[in-house]
Amino acid sequence: MESSTKSNAGWIALFATLTVMIVGVGIYFFSNYTVTLDFGKNSEEAEETEEVVVEDSFTNEAVILYSEEIDQIDSKNRGWPVVDLWLKNEASAPILLASGLGKVGEYFHQASFAPDNKRVFVDLEKKLQVIDLATKRLEDFYVAKYGVQSFAYSKDKKKMLVFDQDYANPDTKYAVVEIDVASGEAKTLYEGDTDGAFYFIQAWSDDGYVVLMQALGEAGHTKLLNLKDGKISEIPGIEGALWGNSTDDGKYILAVEETIDSVCNEMIGSAPSIWNVIDPLTGKVVDQFGQAGLAAYMEFNSPSEDEILYSVTDLPKNYDNCDDDREKFYFKQTVGAGIGSATEVASRKDVALEYGIKDGRLLQTKYVDDWSTFQILKDGKVIFEFDTAEKKNVLDMRVE
Repeated sequence: MESSTKSNAGWIALFATLTVMIVGVGIYFFSNYTVTLDFGKNSEEAEETEEVVVEDSFTNEAVILYSEEIDQIDSKNRGWPVVDLWLKNEASAPILLASGLGKVGEYFHQASFAPDNKRVFVDLEKKLQVIDLATKRLEDFYVAKYGVQSFAYSKDKKKMLVFDQDYANPDTKYAVVEIDVASGEAKTLYEGDTDGAFYFIQAWSDDGYVVLMQALGEAGHTKLLNLKDGKISEIPGIEGALWGNSTDDGKYILAVEETIDSVCNEMIGSAPSIWNVIDPLTGKVVDQFGQAGLAAYMEFNSPSEDEILYSVTDLPKNYDNCDDDREKFYFKQTVGAGIGSATEVASRKDVALEYGIKDGRLLQTKYVDDWSTFQILKDGKVIFEFDTAEKKNVLDMRVE
């Protein structure tokens, strides 16, 4: 048993408004890297003299990528943030990676570690840029036709797939673009018009399809993009269903079967309780997980995607208690074995390490002091915190 708060998904929630959609551009995490820094100088000196060196060994340190808004330009009925991008090791002073990212026409949307862990991708909507961690050199990687709202990597992490579409624009044309991660060479696979729908990539399967999440406010609806013919289609049996998720590489779709009331979700008023595990190609429900009367969420899956760790917790009855600590219980279940086969596990972290997970899911996040302070914790110890008024935003995290 471990405790949590409403903000236990805080580091994901900080990835802007796409939590349920699992766009994950924030959400791309990879193994086999360590960032080692010389911490003898302060962060101002680091801007000119510090060098980020990437090594192959593990340090078991948390590495945090975050932005700090330094300005906002109001233009074209939109506020355009201007940010500095920072890198921080667990026991270090922050290192400035890039300054003044974002301007009118280039909305700073996200940044995340690249698969080689030697670079950082920066999403400015109209283009992707890349920062070399060793040299801090910033250059264009991909210039969008419409807009970069989401992307995913192939299982071998050698290719990137971009769903190129200008979000919240009446013109809903799109392009599906495959990019070589190493060289940046881009190839447009398909183009079309979604007729008013906006999509985000959730997972890219080796089986020739992409799991898409259609944006629907705070919820989402899962669909499939077939890379063989470029068609976007419903998944049989979950047409129009709200909420959605998938295993890491899209082997299974997760769709909510039952919900419970949630006063903490002001827009929808409910939370998932029982999930169906679905074969995306046939629509067949191959299993279920969760617990009636409690809120249930998948935490992560095994590398084969045939085992799931999920959590359950009760929800407050009054809105004033939404920030209270609430106990979470964790269960491991083999897909296909049945909802009654799940076994309780004592430690979420032990399962994460068993599955080889080395990203921010090993850390805990929460707000304290009436949401005035945001904290990142490792093994219960605060390793990074900031005043929420400081306009800082955690973008990506790793533990090595």
